[in-house]
Amino acid sequence: MDLGCYPSSFSILIASLSSGKIEKIKFSDNKKHFLSNGVEVDAQIGIKFNNNINAKIRCSFKNNYGKQSIIIGNKGKIIIKDTWFGNEVIKIIENKEYVYKKNYKNIYSYEIENTSNAIINGENTSKFPGMTFEETKLNMKILDEWREN
Repeated sequence: MDLGCYPSSFSILIASLSSGKIEKIKFSDNKKHFLSNGVEVDAQIGIKFNNNINAKIRCSFKNNYGKQSIIIGNKGKIIIKDTWFGNEVIKIIENKEYVYKKNYKNIYSYEIENTSNAIINGENTSKFPGMTFEETKLNMKILDEWREN
């Protein structure tokens, strides 16, 4: 999969921040249109993590679903206007709105720095917020389920 790995890994990050280790997941609402080479043209899937966190992710080369992520909790929500560049985040807690605007680097540059530092320091895993080996395997499991079922 080309696009789906990004919202899938983001969902794992949010679920693991909430309760630590993710042991079990269930799937629903699996819809997809793939090319013969395995690239998703348009796809969505629902994921329920063992800690009762639900994620609905979708990606498309065909339709514009935007680049926003919404994280909804018991006391409010966080809206990331552009998940992949992080320029504006709106946090709404108990009906009070807080807007954070920062001029971050492209988030992929953090991924490159994190991986480079791990290699330079002889470490076999990246530091947070990079994915652990277990989280990477879980991401592959989600992508396999999405593709195959």
